[in-house]
Amino acid sequence: LCIQFCEYETVAVGYGGKGVKLDRSNQDQMKQVFAEAQKQCSQGNSYLINCYIGKTSFREGSISV
Repeated sequence: LCIQFCEYETVAVGYGGKGVKLDRSNQDQMKQVFAEAQKQCSQGNSYLINCYIGKTSFREGSISV
């Protein structure tokens, strides 16, 4: 079973929040992304960071329920 990537940052906007995707294409902006998230949250805004992580064998052979 493989969980597909989803644009959760777009879903957050649909619910009235703000969001951003963080992946290898903008990993050099990680500090700025987190700073903006903290700023938005301190102003009472919902903010979602959709962080794409690399594939690993961490869960290989395990069963999740």
